[in-house]
Amino acid sequence: MNNMRLIFKILLFVLPISILAQMETYLAEPNDREADSLLMIYRTTSSDTLKMEVSRMLGFYYHEKNTDSALFFQTQQLELAQTLRF
Repeated sequence: MNNMRLIFKILLFVLPISILAQMETYLAEPNDREADSLLMIYRTTSSDTLKMEVSRMLGFYYHEKNTDSALFFQTQQLELAQTLRF
């Protein structure tokens, strides 16, 4: 009986954490409207750090939609990261 209580307590502690981990916004894919805004930022910004972050987000956006564009933005992100020594 004590083992069951311990397992229950562990599950009550672990399940909410695992659910929150699945909701990680860092990997969230932007929607169409956000992608348009990101493209505008990418084209107009002079900040390499911002351009690197926008490239990452656009790479996620195009991952399933247009693999050539995804590859372009992911390559841009990598090159900027190497330049900035991230």
